[in-house]
Amino acid sequence: MGRVFFTNAMLLDGENAPQSNMTVVVSGNRITAVARDSEAPRPESEDQVIPVGGRTLMPGMSTNHFHPSYIDIMYPIEVDMRHPPAYMAYVAAKNAKIALMSGFTSAIGAGSPHNIDVSLRDAINTGLLEGPRLTACSVDMSTSGDMLDHHPYWFQVQSEGLARICDGPEDFRKSVRQFIKTGVDIIKIYTTAGHGWPGKNPPLTMSFEEQKMVVETAHQREVKVRSHTCTELGIIVAADAGVNIIDHGDELTDRAIEAMLKAESFLCPSIHVLVASEMRRRAGAQLEKEFQWVERAFPQWCEMLPKAQKAGVRILAGDDYGALGLPHGSYANEVEYFVTLGLSPLEAIKTVTRNAADAMDKLDDLGTIAAGKLADILVVNGDVLADVKILQDSNALDVIMKDGAFVVNHLAQDLAASSRANAA
Repeated sequence: MGRVFFTNAMLLDGENAPQSNMTVVVSGNRITAVARDSEAPRPESEDQVIPVGGRTLMPGMSTNHFHPSYIDIMYPIEVDMRHPPAYMAYVAAKNAKIALMSGFTSAIGAGSPHNIDVSLRDAINTGLLEGPRLTACSVDMSTSGDMLDHHPYWFQVQSEGLARICDGPEDFRKSVRQFIKTGVDIIKIYTTAGHGWPGKNPPLTMSFEEQKMVVETAHQREVKVRSHTCTELGIIVAADAGVNIIDHGDELTDRAIEAMLKAESFLCPSIHVLVASEMRRRAGAQLEKEFQWVERAFPQWCEMLPKAQKAGVRILAGDDYGALGLPHGSYANEVEYFVTLGLSPLEAIKTVTRNAADAMDKLDDLGTIAAGKLADILVVNGDVLADVKILQDSNALDVIMKDGAFVVNHLAQDLAASSRANAA
C-alpha cells in the first residue's frame, strides 16, 4: 500500500502560526514528512495524492472530560438508577462514534459508570467499534456523605455503578489498585462537591492524606489521576497532592494558579455549560437553580482563565456532555467559548490538540502535525484561526484520519467525481 500525500495545505500544526502551501505525507499510521510543497518528497505511482486546495490541515482533536455513557443526565442519581449497565454500554458505543465523526480522534475519560470505559477502549482498539483513542477512566471515587454518596441512607442503595465510596488512605489505596487491575488509564476522584450541585458545598470533602494516597498508588503503576475540584482550597490541596488534571476549578484564584503551576497540573475548566448558560441568561432566560452560579462565575472566568493561560497553566477542553443539557457531538463549541473568555484562537486550538496529548504523556505521538507522529489528521474546509466556529460544523470536516486510516474522505470522493466528469 502506497503513501498518502496531502498537498497545498494550510498547515495548522497545533504548535505554531499557520503555514501555507504545505505537504504532509503519511505512510502506514505515521506522518513521514512535513514540508513546503516545493521541497516535499515526490509521490510515486502507487501513492495517493490528495490536493487540499488551501484548506486547513490540523491534528485530530481530543475531548478531555469524556463521559461516553451519559445520556440526558441532570442529577447524579440518574447515572446509576436510570438505565442498566448494558444499555449504558450501547449509549457509550453510540457516543464514541459521534465523537470520532465530529473530528475528535482522542478522548480522555472523566468517570465511567460500571467501568464501561475500559471495555469501550478495548472494543475500539480491536476494531469492534468506531471511536476515538480513549484514555479509560475509573468509576468515580468519593468519600462518605459527599456529592456522590447522595442516596437517602434508609434506601441502603449500593451505588457502585456511579461511585466507589472510600474513607481513609488505606481504603483509597486498595480501591485504586482494584481499578488499576481492571485496566483503567486514569483514576477519577471527587475532592469537593460544587459545580451546580444543589446540596451542601464545603470547601473540601476529601483529605490531603487521602488524595496523596490515591496519587502515589496510581503513579506507582503509571496511571494518572484527575479530580472534580471546585473550590479554591480544593484546587490547592489537589495540586499539592499531585493530581494531574483539575476538573472544573470554579473558584480559580491567583493562589490556586500558583499551586497548579508548582504541581504542573492541567486545568479542565468545563466552560461549555458556563458560557452557554450565560448566553441564555443574557437572552432573557431565567436560569434553573442548578445554573444560577453562572452569573457569578462568568466574570470570574473572564478574568482568571486568560491569567492562568498567561501564567503557563496548561488548559484542556472538556465538559459534562450527555449531562446538564450538553449534547454529545458539540465538543468543538468549547474552542469558540475559550476565545470568548479571552484566549487567542491558537491557544484555544491547543486545548483540544497539543495540551491533550501532553496531559496523557503522548506528545511524542499525538497533538501536533510533525514527522514521526501518528497520523491523526483533520482537513477543514475553511480558515480555522479566522473562525474557530467552523470546527462545530461536521460538514466542514472534509477529511478525518485516525491512525493513518480514513474515517471520512470527501476530498477523494470529489476527485473521483471530477475524474468521471472529465472522462465523460
